[in-house]
Amino acid sequence: MPVEARNSGRILSLTTSMALSCLSTGKHPGRKEAWCPSVSRFRSGSPMSMRQGSSTNYPRLLDICHQAFEEMFQQLGPTPYHLWTGDLGLGFPTRELEAEFMAPVIYAEPIQMDVATSDLGRTSVCFHFVGQQADADGESRICFEASVTKVCCTIDGMRPIEIPDDVREVLNSIEVPR
Repeated sequence: MPVEARNSGRILSLTTSMALSCLSTGKHPGRKEAWCPSVSRFRSGSPMSMRQGSSTNYPRLLDICHQAFEEMFQQLGPTPYHLWTGDLGLGFPTRELEAEFMAPVIYAEPIQMDVATSDLGRTSVCFHFVGQQADADGESRICFEASVTKVCCTIDGMRPIEIPDDVREVLNSIEVPR
């Protein structure tokens, strides 16, 4: 299933199945698109959570936010997040988290994740996630929103460092006023 990425008005919007581990197709140069394997990584282990039509529990929704955060690096650069953390030894651990849940997220159904930033500081940034799914009538509904403040740190020692200029440019490209 393709991941559609739209950078509309400074918000990155990703639509995919709940399996967000994606690989770029390279079919359309200049167009942001990716392919996702069909295996869902968001099973909680509970038999109820694996039934078609059952809802996804809240820890999985926060995991989906993190997957959208990583996909943002994949889609907008400068480097895929796993390479950035591995090669450069830098990461963005969470300092503060706030979430509001408005409607159930149905397991194994496509979900659209909108990602934006605000409060871009010297070492930290706030990410805003909005998760939407189609209801029974096919109308898009907001299921949850989350704001996550992350701090740019060294992986070894977890010391805050200034956000690198190339990463700052990406974060600024999806920044919205708060």
